Amino acid sequence: YSVMIRGHCIRGDLAAALEVLQEMVGLGFPADCIIFNTLLDGCVRHANWDLADTLLQEMAQQGVERSNFTVSILVKMWSKRG
Repeated sequence: YSVMIRGHCIRGDLAAALEVLQEMVGLGFPADCIIFNTLLDGCVRHANWDLADTLLQEMAQQGVERSNFTVSILVKMWSKRG
């Protein structure tokens, strides 16, 4: 699933990436830090700040710990976000 989500994120189709995520979770595969990082990176690449904020909240609610890579994505996001 992570490869499909990444492909959609690279293309800028974040809605399709979220659909894959919903399918994945619906089949009983929880989103991990790598999946969230992929989605967050897609949000940063395509300036979707609202979705990034939502994903960060979901990450916290689900108890997914941030990695060093997550922090680097957040630094990049805040530098672009202004």
